[in-house]
Order: sequence, then C-alpha cells, then structure tokens
Amino acid sequence: MSLPDIKEWHVETLRLTVFSLEPISVAGRQWWKSVTELDPETSINRPSAGEYSESGEFLGGQFELRATFNRVDWTLSFPFSDLPGAPKPGELDVLTKKWLVAFNAWLDVVDFPVSRVAIGAVLMKKVEGALDGNKLVSDYLHFVNVKDGCPLTDLMVQVNNPSVFASVEGLAHNRIAKMGVLERQMITIGPAGFPTAVIDTVVRCELDMSSSLSNVRPIPQVALSGLFGEMTSAYLSILKDGVTDD
Repeated sequence: MSLPDIKEWHVETLRLTVFSLEPISVAGRQWWKSVTELDPETSINRPSAGEYSESGEFLGGQFELRATFNRVDWTLSFPFSDLPGAPKPGELDVLTKKWLVAFNAWLDVVDFPVSRVAIGAVLMKKVEGALDGNKLVSDYLHFVNVKDGCPLTDLMVQVNNPSVFASVEGLAHNRIAKMGVLERQMITIGPAGFPTAVIDTVVRCELDMSSSLSNVRPIPQVALSGLFGEMTSAYLSILKDGVTDD
C-alpha cells in the first residue's frame, strides 16, 4: 500500500466544535477577535432563535463563528480553491498547526461547562478516474477490497474506529472516516465570456473526531487544548497511514 503525500490533499473545510451543558450567550464576548486578532466582517444576532454568528477572512480562507443554543462551531473553509486564480490553503499539516495555535488562547479561558468536543476536516484529492479513486479508497481503508479493473462507480464508505485519548481519562472518542469517489462538473467563464464545463474525478474524505455523545460530565477546561491537539493528530494520522486497527 502506497498512500499519497499529505500535501496532495486539498482542504475544503476545517471545523472545531464544542457543546456546553447549558445555553451559551456569545454576543459581545469578543471571541472572534480573541482568536483572529481581527474584527469580523459581518455579525448576525438572532436572540429569539438562540443564534449568533461572526464571519470574515482568516488564514487565507473564509472563517465563521456560529453559536446555536449550546453548540459553538468554528469553521474555516476554502470554497473552490482548486480553481484557477482562487486562494490556496496552506499545506494541511502546517495549516492545522496554525489553526490550533490560534485557538489556544480561547480554549484556555472557556468559561462554560463543556460536555462534548469535536474536530472535523473535509478534503479532496483529484484522481485520474473512478478506478484510481476506488483503489485509493481501498488503500486507506484496508478492509475495502475493490478488485483491479472492477467497473464500480460512486463508491462511498464510512467507518468509525473508536479510541481513548490521553488528555481525559476514560473519555471515549469516535474516529469517523468517510471516503467516496465523486465525479464533479464545474463551469468556468473564459476571457471571451463563454462558459466551459470542466469534468473531473475526486476522492472526497470527511474526517470527524468527536468525544462520546453519552458523556454528561464537564470535560476539564485545562484539558481542552491537549484534547484538540490529540484529535488533529488523529485525523492527520489517518491521512498519512490510513485507518489502522490501533
């Protein structure tokens, strides 16, 4: 099995999520600025719906803070960044490190009882066609055996390999990997104003590391930074080594 270099994966989104044991009020707390050291470009407050969001540019992508009732999501996205002229995300491991460093100050001062945490990534890799995509999925998920030359299309596989991380004793974690082979069609506008259809094949990889849904005890605040560090190491390990049994 020979897996591609991690630099060959294009980052579509990175997400960090925390769930509280109680409703969260975000308006006026300057969370966005504490992470980015910038002011958000837009902010939306819907108190009657329990929703609040701030968004703007950060780390070369579109960054959004969204809070809904007891859930806080921080999402960094790079829409269409593999098209000509679009901004490019940094190398995945470098970008992930910058992403985590930016959150350290916020995680160290979280002042609400956190019951569940998650970190996710959506990535794309171009392949020559469905056969090459199927083989790549088989290489990452060794239990999937697609025979060479098998005309299988629209392959989609999801697996959860639970684990226990060291940061919080006894706290179980899900390590979900979902991989599929997709054919895309994108429309580009040329210099003369004429649209051109571009068709390609990609392997789409969704990784979701999350603590157990059944946990009802607060996760120690001092453990959050280390916990998210272990989660990012877990998804980078899947991209470098595939889904393993350990």
